[in-house]
Amino acid sequence: REPNSHRQEDWLVKMTALMLGDGCSRGKTPFFTCNEYEIVDMVSECLPPDLYVVPINNTISYKISSTLHKRNRLKESLAADGLWNVKSKHKFLPPWVFMLPKDQRVLFMHWLFGCDGSLQPSHATYTSSSRQMMDDVRLLLWSLDIRSCVKYHRVRNQSGKLFDSYNVCLTGPERIKFQKIGKLNRDVDCQLDVMRVRPKGERGEILEISDLGIADVYCVGVEDVHELIVDGFVVGNSYDQGRTKFQGRNIHWILADEEEQAEIYTEMLMR
Repeated sequence: REPNSHRQEDWLVKMTALMLGDGCSRGKTPFFTCNEYEIVDMVSECLPPDLYVVPINNTISYKISSTLHKRNRLKESLAADGLWNVKSKHKFLPPWVFMLPKDQRVLFMHWLFGCDGSLQPSHATYTSSSRQMMDDVRLLLWSLDIRSCVKYHRVRNQSGKLFDSYNVCLTGPERIKFQKIGKLNRDVDCQLDVMRVRPKGERGEILEISDLGIADVYCVGVEDVHELIVDGFVVGNSYDQGRTKFQGRNIHWILADEEEQAEIYTEMLMR
């Protein structure tokens, strides 16, 4: 069941994504940079009555000011999330974003990609200088059944300085699924190579299975009960670890790939 109890106001979902993408959360007032008037209008229309957009003279930046005396609800929310006075390379997604119902997670991703995302006919990419931000974006995409990985690049800016860059790139069937999310006013239809991926519903269709003959297969095993780190996740390998292994842990998913004892099954349901 969707966690409707964790639903937030739509304007806060949109503005948090905007500030993480094109915003600056330092100084006295939140502001964002945008060279598309349509998006600026969309920001103005979604804000509550106490917040409004103010253009900064001779720039493509805009303040989000407040009519409340010495209060700005957007700034207060960013500060509560630990995102105020945080530089780009240290940004992250607030924990409450992962607890939103699916429609608002889609809404958040829609606005986030509208900032630093790139949507092309064959692929969709989101780029950031923060590794934590990219790991969080990947997990949020996973929660929407869109698989991706984080790639690292060392790039040079216009002044010639090298800096770290991370991105998630969606191609093939994952790009097809992302089409439903899009990015604000810049949706782009997929134009995939049918010789590589033939769309069938939301997933690709297998075009051919070839027999490669008989070959030796090897399995590398690790003795005794242990845990593995798989793509950033701690994975236990045995029910012999017991139900206490679940307790006090931050668990994302539990996969019951074998018949387990009743007490372990009960603990899984609780978690």
